[in-house]
Amino acid sequence: GITGHELCQNFWNSSSSHEYGVIKKRESNDTFIVHELLNKHWAAAQRDICFWSHIRNFDSNGISSWIAVNYSTEHEQAPIISPVIRAKINIALIGRTKLENNATKSSCSREDLTCEVTYVAFINPGGSVPVVILRKLFEKEYANFVS
Repeated sequence: GITGHELCQNFWNSSSSHEYGVIKKRESNDTFIVHELLNKHWAAAQRDICFWSHIRNFDSNGISSWIAVNYSTEHEQAPIISPVIRAKINIALIGRTKLENNATKSSCSREDLTCEVTYVAFINPGGSVPVVILRKLFEKEYANFVS
């Protein structure tokens, strides 16, 4: 099994990967701002995104839960430069660790772990975009933390 922390950490780390964008500012150990120029597709205008990414632990009824959030923002080091269009995102992943087989925190193995996942994503491409491009964007975002 996998813990909620491991799931969210993997998602959050993919946001901080230089493969996807440039970190403009690290606010703290758990928050940073990223600017990413998205791949241009022949059928649509060039787009970018600027977002803060944050990860946090919270306990819900004694269950360890984690949330990783990517949320659009503006930043002075990432101005919108025409003709690039700024897309907007609001993405959250919540992972709740659960113990199965009457296991306890002190005596559990990987087989006793399950993870309840909640994933929500709002992506506004900032104008008209062919459906095929949106599907590719959604597949990329989803695949970043599932693989």
